[in-house]
Amino acid sequence: MWPCTRPAAAAKVRAACRAALARQGLRRGGPLHPLPAQEVASMPRPPAGGSAATRPRSHGNTSAHTPRAARGLLCGPLVIAARAFPLRLSNPVLWLCLACTLDAAARARERAPACADPADRPVDPAAASDVPLDQPLPQTWQYAEAMQNVARRGDGRPGVVLHVGDSITHANPYGQWARRGQGQTDEDRAALAWMHMGAEDDTDGWWLSRFDHPDGGRSFTAAGGLRADELLAGGKQGLPSLAEMLARYRPQVVVLMIGTNDASAQRPVEAYLADVSRAIDLMLQRGVVPVLSSIPPHPGAAELAAAYNKGLRELAQARRLPFIDYEAEILRRRPDDWNGTLLNRNDVHPTLGPTPDSAVLPPTAENLRASGYLLRTWLSVRKLGEVKRLVFDPLAAPRQPQLPGEPPTPASGDDALLITPPDSPAGEAVRVPVCRDTWFSNVGDEADGNQGGSPRLKLKSIQEMTLVDFDPAPLAGRVVLAATWHVKLAGPEILHRVTAGSFAAEWVEGTGTSYAKQIGSSTFNHARHPNLPWAYPGSDLTTVTLGQGGTVWRMADASPPNEHGWQEVPVHPLLVALRV
Repeated sequence: MWPCTRPAAAAKVRAACRAALARQGLRRGGPLHPLPAQEVASMPRPPAGGSAATRPRSHGNTSAHTPRAARGLLCGPLVIAARAFPLRLSNPVLWLCLACTLDAAARARERAPACADPADRPVDPAAASDVPLDQPLPQTWQYAEAMQNVARRGDGRPGVVLHVGDSITHANPYGQWARRGQGQTDEDRAALAWMHMGAEDDTDGWWLSRFDHPDGGRSFTAAGGLRADELLAGGKQGLPSLAEMLARYRPQVVVLMIGTNDASAQRPVEAYLADVSRAIDLMLQRGVVPVLSSIPPHPGAAELAAAYNKGLRELAQARRLPFIDYEAEILRRRPDDWNGTLLNRNDVHPTLGPTPDSAVLPPTAENLRASGYLLRTWLSVRKLGEVKRLVFDPLAAPRQPQLPGEPPTPASGDDALLITPPDSPAGEAVRVPVCRDTWFSNVGDEADGNQGGSPRLKLKSIQEMTLVDFDPAPLAGRVVLAATWHVKLAGPEILHRVTAGSFAAEWVEGTGTSYAKQIGSSTFNHARHPNLPWAYPGSDLTTVTLGQGGTVWRMADASPPNEHGWQEVPVHPLLVALRV
């Protein structure tokens, strides 16, 4: 459940979280109703040491025993075993927080693949050189769950995807391979059909971006010379602002490439990234999934464009966004001779290629080195197909029907249904991987720093707290009988009593180290640095955990370290079930 260690870290806390589980049929509960925070926080707590017996074990197994008299709570897709008390949850989307009442510094982490689909698993950047040139680079961070949460809030028209940007997006060759390209796969064609390719109306984002508007120099969603600040303000050659586009076309997805003209104008990196961040906020607030793209190398502002792209990668990773790394894809195919091959010589625009039909040829390794527009269009189609598969297809899947023999849905709409757990207390051991984690300090300027990229997680009373999220997919449809956090300490101090609780706010892992101030990432003081509060203006991390904001918490004593320095911390199954 909450494992830990980055591969490059020397001193680790690996968390092999294993939940002892029993299979159980499930049905979805009704909407969850609020309960006063003090009522949730004052629920009966299990005795010190947690609700399940633990003992030192090998890395792959955990045992658990659940009293036959215990009863469970049905909450959405998971039935959980609890200590015979009904409970209503105040927030159906709760992250797990490992807040800490202990005097230890713990671990570095090992990232386990966190999502069922290989396309949404972390990838070691060092492995990029092994990716064939007829395949896109995989992302090094996950986005599926975060973007599903965004899409659930949206009211966009199904499959409407806008392509927003400057002349590189307005140009007719961008989209030619999508319209009539050779070598498309079945998945490519399915994705293009989903996004209304060929409709040539306001549901077809490819048409909206290439249409030559009578105002001149623009389409409906892109304009020559457009900068990020002008996209927000609107009016460039009559182009509507981004907010107006979102309201007019009601997309589910926006592909955004912007920044080449900002670099030409020598806009500072901070100002440019602040505008891009505001554009992302506009989309997320409307429940629109942003697909951010890096810009191509810039012959006249190479260092500035590279700095822009570095910031875009960090921003996309911190916000858990789908990302098309156009710059990296160009440079890995043409590290030294992109100028004049994938980009027109001494120009910022991609090339059509050596022949008039180069942009519609099959996406072979050689063809993708010859046409800048073939490369960009192919990358967009592949990324949008991935977004469809990982984000929207799961949301469109039919709900699981009620299984035979299950208790009926309460007619009153009561969401807390008590059931009897399976007869046998024996359970299957399941290791649940971590998706993301970070830690916070509340001391001075450190409270504005992000530690999402730190090689260790730190726990120190109420001064330093760790926030961990895990992939709940392996637990769906099971009764959680017990869970254990497996920790290897990074130093001589040991864990004593640990407080684990739910978390009542969205958060951004970030990539910071050494208390770096990172725009858009979570810190002790802000849900997103520098100005988005956790709950209300002036609030901090403590307002959304440890009993605040309708959260639930439990304490447990860690086991003594074994001969290898590993400790086990029991985790109440209720906390696991809240996340699931």
